[in-house]
Amino acid sequence: MANFDSGVLWDDPSVHYDALVAPPNHTMSQNKISAVLAAAALTNINTAIATIRTNLPFLLHLSDEERKVMIKSGDSSAGFIQQSLLFAAQSPEAMLAGFPAAEFAKDGALLTPLQTACNLVAQLHSDCTDTLMTLNSDLMAQSLDVYAGARANNRGGNYSAYVDTAKAHFAKGPRTPKTTPTP
Repeated sequence: MANFDSGVLWDDPSVHYDALVAPPNHTMSQNKISAVLAAAALTNINTAIATIRTNLPFLLHLSDEERKVMIKSGDSSAGFIQQSLLFAAQSPEAMLAGFPAAEFAKDGALLTPLQTACNLVAQLHSDCTDTLMTLNSDLMAQSLDVYAGARANNRGGNYSAYVDTAKAHFAKGPRTPKTTPTP
């Protein structure tokens, strides 16, 4: 008996496999996340975040308008800011009348530790986002397997309710990219 490979993949949603069980070599499409988040762990996370917020009581939430009108500064301005902090500390007589030198020095002292804390939180946020994206990807790949199995084994219409509901998801067609109107 000749071994024949049609090149068709079991998990191809456009292919209808006409058997009651999956092929013997079929494995789940993807399973990069296998974990449990217990209620107690979620409570601990909420407590830890509350502790972070308690230790950063000065955190702000800016409106879009506030962000738009604010003077922007980034890594390329760090050297200028550090030079200005040093100059203001060494030459207070050069400051304009009413310049809040003590507040400027206080804000300058806040910069490095706040940046360190923000970098840690940003890395945690990035890791959470990547993990959530991977979990959703796993679930979608596995849902495609569930759908393929339900379609393949829908003899007598036992699974028609699920198959029809799932089919509606795919009936929407491909996503169209949002275009930004030009002024």
